[in-house]
Amino acid sequence: MTPPETRRYDLDWLRVILFGILVPFHALIGFTDKGTYLYGYRNQDTAGVVGEWTILLLEVWHLPSLFLISGVATFFVVKRSGALAFIGNRLVRIFFPLVIGIVFWNAVIAYYQASIVFAVPSFPQFWWTRLSDLSFYRADHLWFLVNLFCYAILAIPLFQFLLQNRNGWLARVLPLITLALLLANALLVKPYGAAFDGYITWHTINYAIYYVLGFWLMVAPQSTWDRLRSMRWATLAVGIALVIGLGLLLPFAQKTDDGYNLMTDGYWALFETPWLSPSHSSYAVLYAFATLIWCATLLGFAYRYLNHPHRWLPPLNRAVYPLYIFHMIFVFVGLYYLRDVTWPWFLEFMLLTLGTFLLSTVLYLVFDSVKPLRLLVGLGPRHNKSLK
Repeated sequence: MTPPETRRYDLDWLRVILFGILVPFHALIGFTDKGTYLYGYRNQDTAGVVGEWTILLLEVWHLPSLFLISGVATFFVVKRSGALAFIGNRLVRIFFPLVIGIVFWNAVIAYYQASIVFAVPSFPQFWWTRLSDLSFYRADHLWFLVNLFCYAILAIPLFQFLLQNRNGWLARVLPLITLALLLANALLVKPYGAAFDGYITWHTINYAIYYVLGFWLMVAPQSTWDRLRSMRWATLAVGIALVIGLGLLLPFAQKTDDGYNLMTDGYWALFETPWLSPSHSSYAVLYAFATLIWCATLLGFAYRYLNHPHRWLPPLNRAVYPLYIFHMIFVFVGLYYLRDVTWPWFLEFMLLTLGTFLLSTVLYLVFDSVKPLRLLVGLGPRHNKSLK
């Protein structure tokens, strides 16, 4: 079997798949009631219970797995370049594209959101006015980069310690610490706060834990990966059972005396009432276990079936980051023009998804073909390296 620190085709493939899922995931939100309060508008024809359950299943494991994979990638960068070079790498690959995205790409999204609410001026005038009120609170879908940059900088001392003490006490007990933190987070900070709301929420803490866990997996012994592979079918069965349990428990967990939807908005339990209520706490703990089990399942199946090279892997792996940056522009614009179309929702969903993939790919190819533009979307020189 492949040692943990050699070239990891399985994790490359998993990264490609997870980023690729962002397109249909974000498109589908526009065909559920969530689209109204997340995007500002949704399609007139919704996906109903099918869409709601699909969103629930994806939310359990998708973003935690992305942060876990980001932790894995951090291991290779830190190990190869050192802490100082890693900071420079994060500034170029994450911080600068984040600023560009807030200034330019997110302005397009904001323009269409505003068009639903009031009569907007021309786009150049709207964009110029928006420049006077820029902040990281306007990261929108690029909140992932805000979180990732903060996690990366704050975790450097911990990662350096783990690299230098691979057989030390912290490396041995970190899985138990991780489990304890996940459960404490579930009880004390209820799901689901928005991922980046300008304050620390349940998701913010959860994603940080999985980011650190991803780094730890690369200093863990080979037996850890063998165990994930051998237990993959068992963890899949448990994960499915947990998601069904979440779906059944969610209506009860959402009920409150004052009508405030605690399970949707999130809150600091210690500063609100009721805290540790049976319905909310049961759902939160079940959610924490479901996330952990599904992440283990994905790693196990990827390690067993995807740990092999392919000629498409390097170009796909290179394209996913710009795809992530660009795709929400086309999701928002496409959804805006499709929202009142009377076609069946699934036909519109497929058109939006495929159109977003196509146009994002075209935009990526344009930026990748012009060397000065690569920096704007975090692209480095062309090469065939993967997660190594």
